[in-house]
Amino acid sequence: SGPIAVRTQMGPDLRSDFTPHFEAWAEYPTAQGTPSTAPSLVVLVDDLDILAGSGVHQLWMYQSSDNSAVPLTAREIRKINTETGDGEVIATDATAAVPGGAPNEAFEFTISMTDNPGGLLDYDHILITVEDGVATSPSTRTSLYTFYNDQSDPALPVVLGSGSMTFGHFDVANGAPGRQWGFAGSGLANYFGDQFRARTANMVRPTEGYAYYGWLTGTDASGSPFYASLGPLTAEFPTYASLEDADMTRDIPSATESVVTETGIAVGINYNLLSDIALPSPFAGEHPFCNVTEYWITLQPKTADLTKPGPTVAIRGATPESFTKSAICATE
Repeated sequence: SGPIAVRTQMGPDLRSDFTPHFEAWAEYPTAQGTPSTAPSLVVLVDDLDILAGSGVHQLWMYQSSDNSAVPLTAREIRKINTETGDGEVIATDATAAVPGGAPNEAFEFTISMTDNPGGLLDYDHILITVEDGVATSPSTRTSLYTFYNDQSDPALPVVLGSGSMTFGHFDVANGAPGRQWGFAGSGLANYFGDQFRARTANMVRPTEGYAYYGWLTGTDASGSPFYASLGPLTAEFPTYASLEDADMTRDIPSATESVVTETGIAVGINYNLLSDIALPSPFAGEHPFCNVTEYWITLQPKTADLTKPGPTVAIRGATPESFTKSAICATE
């Protein structure tokens, strides 16, 4: 070995306090910093359903070799308006958990390893789970996960950088990803007198802890949006058995054996009487269905606040003009 003859500087050096040293040819650093004094993880998450009661979305570090997990403590939790970019600190030195937010809200968790047992080198995944309250061990209702530390070869460095998380079920008991959820399926819907009927086909089976729910959406007489719940998808006539637990079991009482497959829901139904749907008073014509502009099927935690739709719309369809401009919806 000998003196370095050529040095190409790709970016600024860091001083011992981790501030950048902006010089084209900075001197070689001689002081050694202490990385544990600086935040080492930032997690930014949006589209978190608002959970009912004391429910929270909680962050964990997870080690797949022994299926161990520790809850993360956040040095700071910020709520950010994704439309304006404005943010506010909602918690400091607290468990990294939030109850969810509106569709235009994101949450930024700043994690310092000095506040957490072990460190990033001791774990290989970050998980987010749905909990009924702040927990000390994760539930099986994982919604987001990411792998960051390949420990198969001790010589490999830990690579930490920007990356996305996967939405789906992570097998906490066995330390391996399970079903990754993605959009799929098709459907038909119609109004028949005082009934709403929708039939879907080949939907992806919900990730654990989640279910599909139907909604009618539109605008009321004041111009404000409304969301009328149709409840969970069900099996077909004559039972209309709820498919709310299709995430966990294929044995749906009173439903045909082929309704829920290993990976999907072959057929799902929303069949509702007008008298059972909380629609606003009619203003476009004489029929309340004239106010409806779209039918949505959302994927939401079963512990979510189900008085409103969540941000994940799996299937949507618009009311056709053949209905809204028909005689039943005509206005004078």
